[in-house]
Amino acid sequence: MDYNTFIVLTGLLSTGLLLGGFGALVSLKGENLTADVAGHGVVSGVVGSQGLVALLGAPWLAVPLLWACGFASSALTLGFIFWARARGYSVGAGQALAIAAAYGASLVLLSVVQGYGAFSTKGLTTLLLGDAATLTLARIVPSLLALIVGILVFLVLRRGLLNWVLDPQSAVLHGRHRVINLIWIVATVAVVLTCLPALGLTLLVGGLTLPALIVRPWVQGFTGLVIGSALVGGILSVAAGWLSAGVLPVPTGALVVVGLGVGWLTSFFAARALRVLRVRRAAA
Repeated sequence: MDYNTFIVLTGLLSTGLLLGGFGALVSLKGENLTADVAGHGVVSGVVGSQGLVALLGAPWLAVPLLWACGFASSALTLGFIFWARARGYSVGAGQALAIAAAYGASLVLLSVVQGYGAFSTKGLTTLLLGDAATLTLARIVPSLLALIVGILVFLVLRRGLLNWVLDPQSAVLHGRHRVINLIWIVATVAVVLTCLPALGLTLLVGGLTLPALIVRPWVQGFTGLVIGSALVGGILSVAAGWLSAGVLPVPTGALVVVGLGVGWLTSFFAARALRVLRVRRAAA
């Protein structure tokens, strides 16, 4: 295995583990679409950062501005959802309004920035679909760091996370609702930004959702779901990256999500067949 392939597979492993584990929490809370909104909210920040780099003539600011602007725009989008909920809007209405605002702001910024030649159609395609085959050590370090932090947080706060996910009203009763919402926003945006280089915005939601759906019929308990989802996400991502690198001439990110989709279908039909078999045995 050459160095570039090792870096790509390492990046896919950390991305798959992070998305799978965090996606289990997202799934249990019923916030899958909210995580999708966070991804769409990043676009305006990314485009705006490219415009600032061109305006300032400072290419060395590209990465810091990308993180700062992307984080700010996505956090504001998620913050709007929670603000709308606090004002009595339904979950779906808040998400729909946030997506509309995110798309509108992104298209306006994209038109302006493209007029100055600071952002290309190719750049937008990479943002939406990712480019796992070109991952470098610098681009996978954020996901590795986020994965390490996530593991530590889960080990230390597992009981608190369990209570918060399964009994969200407990945070309200203890007066910590706003603080926890803020932490949730920061964590969601951080996961989205660190996983962007590998899968892009369009494919990232599949990486958040599918591992938990694959594992859910086969495990019982909060810890088993989170760990199982992380392992499934990591293993299938690495397998897809290996196939894309040497066997199938297919884009890596797309193959990751297709592999997760096949895994979900297999899990769904296997669990259904097992239930039918148990019913027949019980009736015999």
